[in-house]
Amino acid sequence: MRKWIITATITLLFLSACSQNEKQQEAEKEANQTDEKVTQDSNLPYLVQSEELTIEHIHGIGYNLKNELLVATHHGLKMNRDGIWYETTQNLHDYMGFQVTENGFLVSGHPEEGSSLENPLGLVRASNYGEQLEPIQFSGESDFHFLGASFSDQDLYVINEQPNSLLEQGFYHSPDAGQSFNQPEMAGFDADSFGMIAVHPSNGKIVAMATRQGVYGSEDSGKTFSKWVDGMITALAFSNEQLIYSTVSDEGTISLQSYSIKNRKTSPITIPHLDYDNPITYIAVSPTDANQIAITTYDLDILQTKDFGANWEPLTQDGKM
Repeated sequence: MRKWIITATITLLFLSACSQNEKQQEAEKEANQTDEKVTQDSNLPYLVQSEELTIEHIHGIGYNLKNELLVATHHGLKMNRDGIWYETTQNLHDYMGFQVTENGFLVSGHPEEGSSLENPLGLVRASNYGEQLEPIQFSGESDFHFLGASFSDQDLYVINEQPNSLLEQGFYHSPDAGQSFNQPEMAGFDADSFGMIAVHPSNGKIVAMATRQGVYGSEDSGKTFSKWVDGMITALAFSNEQLIYSTVSDEGTISLQSYSIKNRKTSPITIPHLDYDNPITYIAVSPTDANQIAITTYDLDILQTKDFGANWEPLTQDGKM
C-alpha cells in the first residue's frame, strides 16, 4: 500500500489578572458580554465566542457560503468570522478528513469521550456547524484521514487505509454523497504515494491528489489521471477556475501556486516567508470569492488573504490568537 502525506498539532495558553475591585466590575461586564455573545446570533446558540482558543491539532479547513472559515480540530469545530474566533459547546469530536460543503460538512474521525457515536465515526454528514451529525456509512469501522468532496456536487472520494465491510484498501469514488462507492482504474497514476484529495467545487468529476512527485489530476472521476504539476505537494484546494497548491522544493523553499484548469498554466501566489520546517498543511478557497484564501502551516499558523496574496492577515500565530 502506498504511503501517505502528513499533517500537524497546536497548543495555546492565555492568562489574565486584575485587582479586587476590577475583578467584580470585570465579572459583571463579562457576564453581560457572555449573554450578548450567546444571543447576538440567535440562530447560533451552539457557537460561543472564544476568549481562550485552544487548538491541539488542525485536521482541515474550509469556507462556507458566509465566508466563515471553519477549522476541524482534535476537540471539535472552531470558526473564524471577521477575525473573531468562535467554538462549539458540544460535539467536541476529533474530526478527520474534514470537507466543507454548501449544506455543512462531511467528516470522519473519532467521537469525544462519553459520546453515543460509534468509534471510529466512519463517514458522517454534519449540519448547523456540527450540531447535527448524521452517520452515512462505516460507523465503528473506518477513519478516513484522506477524504475529498465537492462543495456543491454529490461526488466524494476517500483513501481507505484499512479494509472494512465494503471496501478494500485503496482509492474510492462515491457519486451519491457516500451512499455507494466504486474503485476507479486510476490509469496514468504512477506516483509512489497517495495524499491529500481536492475536488472541484461544482464539477465533482474533477479531482486532484497531492503526491511526492506532483499533483495528479483527473476529469473523469478518477478513471484516468495525468500529472498536472511536478514537485513535492503538501496541500491543495480548488476554486472554480484554478487549483491552488503548495510545494516544498529540494532546497526547502515553500511556495504557493495556482494552476489554471483551462489553459494548464501555473503562476505563483505571494505568501509571507515560511521556514523550510513549517510547510503549508491545508488550503481553503472561498466558494463565493476566489481571491479569499486561507492556509495553515505545520507550526499552526493560520493566514488569510482577501486579495489573492497581495496582503495576508494572521488569524493565529504559533497556535495563538
